[in-house]
Amino acid sequence: MDFGDKIDDLPTDEQTPPSNELQMLMNIFKPEEPSKFNDISYIAKIGAIAVILYIVLNQQPILNIIQQYTKNPTTNKVVILLFIVMFLYIYHTYF
Repeated sequence: MDFGDKIDDLPTDEQTPPSNELQMLMNIFKPEEPSKFNDISYIAKIGAIAVILYIVLNQQPILNIIQQYTKNPTTNKVVILLFIVMFLYIYHTYF
């Protein structure tokens, strides 16, 4: 019982692709710079920074400052999490 076409029977294009298409394919499938997220120590460092920031920003003096502007406890947590996300974005982009 055969399903589909055999690979040997499929038509192929033997022409070399134009240089601009070849460059585009190389940029998509072979990045020049390896990702930082492949390094487990970098991921652990980002996680540790996020935990430390969350603990520090949940201290009562800082919560009092945040509560001057927001009265809802859920909004307080959202403000803290947004600050952590912004800090981690800046850290990832510039360091």
